[in-house]
Amino acid sequence: MKRGSESPWHVWIQSLPRRFNTLMHWNQQELDQLHMNSTTAEQDLLTRVRKQKEAVHASYRKLQRAPVATKWNLTLDELVWAVNVATSRPFSIPSHWTESIAESATPIVIGSLGLLGIMLFKLQSFSHWQNSKEIVACCRFVLAVSVLATAVRSLYQQIGVSTAALVPILDIINHSSTSSSQIEQTWLSNRFEAVIGRQIQQGHEIVHSYGDKPNEDFLQYYGFVEIENVHDAYTANLMQWVIQHFHAETGRVQAVEKSKAASKLLRQAQLTREGWSPDTMQALHKLLAAETHSPFDMLGSLESVKHYREAPAKGTADQAITQVYQVLYHVCQQIVASKPTTLVEDIASLQQAQDLEVQDQHHILALQFCIGKKELLQSCLWQYDPQQL
Repeated sequence: MKRGSESPWHVWIQSLPRRFNTLMHWNQQELDQLHMNSTTAEQDLLTRVRKQKEAVHASYRKLQRAPVATKWNLTLDELVWAVNVATSRPFSIPSHWTESIAESATPIVIGSLGLLGIMLFKLQSFSHWQNSKEIVACCRFVLAVSVLATAVRSLYQQIGVSTAALVPILDIINHSSTSSSQIEQTWLSNRFEAVIGRQIQQGHEIVHSYGDKPNEDFLQYYGFVEIENVHDAYTANLMQWVIQHFHAETGRVQAVEKSKAASKLLRQAQLTREGWSPDTMQALHKLLAAETHSPFDMLGSLESVKHYREAPAKGTADQAITQVYQVLYHVCQQIVASKPTTLVEDIASLQQAQDLEVQDQHHILALQFCIGKKELLQSCLWQYDPQQL
């Protein structure tokens, strides 16, 4: 950017937004509008934003001692802008060692196909199809090599260390969580391609999914909130809630905490549009079950998963299942009650702001964010009302 038209990337840089609405640019009063301070899990978002700001300021202090900062007179605002570009527009690509291994699959396949052609020509010129067994063996060999090479390439792309890359032109594609398009590297050339996956009518926008992310991530790193985000989630520490409000037995708590998977499910429980996951409810069932039941009884686990695929029929739920519903309902009820505004009020405020064409984008984004989270909490109250059991 400092080099102006002398930079080979000048045209692309000029096309980039000059300002972002990411949470790095929000002051404390604006962050408070997100209503994310009712629980420790909610406060994690504000903690991440604070640490992100501190990291950028620390980087700027280090850069001030570097010759490049003195040469180009780098300011803090310019560094923040660069960080926003680097966090909101990159694509994940394989690292150099992963890429070299993956690309080696291409010559293997081409060489094998060439070898097959030569062998077929030789065999046919001598005895036509009298050596059909050899031909079949050759075909099987090439097929096996091709499959193996493809598998190796795919495996190393998945487990290899990835790196971030800015890809001009493709980085202007907007996000949609329901998009089926793919951004991928081609086999025979070191380039990216956008594979849309469906026919696009003229005048319609091409979109791509930035990943299965909740709105916290989109707002913090990209500066937008996706309305009706199918991957949005509300995170709650159910373990802490049960210990504080439902007085879970110490032995049950210790037994569940010994299982890292069960403990994580309860301490970082995710409420989505489909509700709390069956695995989370199963772990909660273990925590609340009677002392006579083993917390890791395999048959009990299967039965509890079966129970939580759908709500039990009225009058058929045992005491532990009823308690699970009571906990989930109580958690959501208390969080909803702690908010300074209701879902209905937020929807009305957003409609009013849009009607008046309010220019305060941070205020509008905060309302959209709050509405999404409160819709999830409201759905919890409807779905887990213990009186339906």
